[in-house]
Order: sequence, then structure tokens, then C-alpha cells
Amino acid sequence: MIHVRSIAVDELDDFASLGGHERTLRPALARLWEQAESRPEWCFVAEDDGRPVARLALASDPAPTALREFVWHYRREIAGPGW
Repeated sequence: MIHVRSIAVDELDDFASLGGHERTLRPALARLWEQAESRPEWCFVAEDDGRPVARLALASDPAPTALREFVWHYRREIAGPGW
């Protein structure tokens, strides 16, 4: 069963490393968090039996009135072709 949850602050490194884009995603998310354009509770990980299979990060303009962008990554090799 797939379970989707928001991440905790201390999970940024693990979240960014899902999919192999940690070098660019980690500093970008950290900057968005510092600028109040995103936050950990707007970053989600989908898990299948406790294994991460997808991630989603939402961000907004500095005055959070509307969502601006999202980063999505889905690991087909983990989740399988039917997911």
C-alpha cells in the first residue's frame, strides 16, 4: 500500500537524494525554506512498504497566496511499472 506523508526538517538530505538530484535539489529546497517560499510540510514522499518511491515539493511566491511550482520525481525501478 502506498502511503504519502510530508517530511520532517531533518529528512531534507534523504528527500533530495531520491532520484539522484541531491546536488541541485538540496540547496534549492533549503533556499526555498529559508525564503519562506516552501516548507517541510509542503514536501511529500510516497512510500511503499516503508520504501520511498516518489517525492513532491511545492513552493509559492514569497507572499504565499498561490502555489508557484512543484518538483516531482517518481522512481519506476522501485515502484514497478503498474504504479
